[in-house]
Amino acid sequence: MPVTRRTEVESVVNGQRSAVIEELAVEARLRLVWSDGDIIEETTGTPANLTELAAGVLLLTRRMTVDSGAVSVEESEDLATVTVQRDGVRAYEGRAAMSGSPCPTDLRWAKVTDLLHQLRVSQEILNRTGCAHGCLVMSLNTGEIIVREDIRRTNALRKAIGAAVLAGMNLHRTVLLFTGRLTSEIVSQCATAGVAAVFSLAVATDTGIRIARESRLTLVGSVGTERVWVYNEANVRLV
Repeated sequence: MPVTRRTEVESVVNGQRSAVIEELAVEARLRLVWSDGDIIEETTGTPANLTELAAGVLLLTRRMTVDSGAVSVEESEDLATVTVQRDGVRAYEGRAAMSGSPCPTDLRWAKVTDLLHQLRVSQEILNRTGCAHGCLVMSLNTGEIIVREDIRRTNALRKAIGAAVLAGMNLHRTVLLFTGRLTSEIVSQCATAGVAAVFSLAVATDTGIRIARESRLTLVGSVGTERVWVYNEANVRLV
């Protein structure tokens, strides 16, 4: 299933209308199900990286991890069905399941700026259509970077975290750079995953900040602007 489509629309410039061919982001129905047919989640989004989406959804909403071989994808004209084998999942124990323990890490502002550049140049759907959220995950251990995008901000987050888990990243030694608002939903999912820090181009809500402080999660908003908001500084310290 394509992630963009070209469609004829009308453009208005200085009051003058003209017909143009515009590249648009595809919005598909996404259905995540167990192999016995029980629904995990139904949503809409970008029909790409769906195995990673399933891994992210299971980790962030059900505290489970899944083997990539236990996930299959079937696509029709406007529906993608992601099927998960129950015998391919196991309980996620968060930081207890990972080697090592969280330790304070210094992160330079220049590195954050570099990550923002990498996120922007890696967002192909956004750059082609102007219609996609993005999420970048970086390992503090190896410097490895994963970028995923989706028309839905929650899906972008879930795909990126799912990809990181499937790649074997130690999540409590990762930082995230995100394009969406830092709401309670987003911050609580990052806390569930156990990531060390979350940076966003947008701002946080009061509840999002409270959750970050309770979870010892470094939380920073308005990255890339003149005034950056450091809502909480914990295991990742900015220098």
